[in-house]
Amino acid sequence: MWQFSNDIGDAGEDWREAAPLRRLDAPIGDEKTRVDLIRQQISGAPAYAGGSTGLYESVPAAYRLATREYNPAYVNSVAVFSGGVNNTGSLTLTELVSELESLHDPDRPVLLVMIGIGGGADRAALTQMAAATDGRVFEANTPDGLLTVLAQSLLSR
Repeated sequence: MWQFSNDIGDAGEDWREAAPLRRLDAPIGDEKTRVDLIRQQISGAPAYAGGSTGLYESVPAAYRLATREYNPAYVNSVAVFSGGVNNTGSLTLTELVSELESLHDPDRPVLLVMIGIGGGADRAALTQMAAATDGRVFEANTPDGLLTVLAQSLLSR
């Protein structure tokens, strides 16, 4: 699980790791699992709402990590929840899509699942990003819709 907003990473990146890439039931410490850590991090996520969205830098960075950590025993995917449009960074949408296409390997598939939240997401950009990896796009405009979309996105993998 990563959070993304303008310059929140240790070295000025537009993302920071909130929970490591592992199975949801993987232990963290003596009494927590990774899903417990994710729940804890999600509760703090509203602090980033309304900030700049470094989407075009965060998505390829997460995708690169997922392709490096590829495991053929599992469905490998990156799910991105975005409520806005990219408004910071140096990559254009065309450059981002080209990078995703070059990273995508059909023999080691990592699907990019883009989830637009609240009606403010740039659906056209999300669609182009997902298409570059044979991924999917979903929209959730209400809190109840988010649960439905999350279930649909997980089942579609």
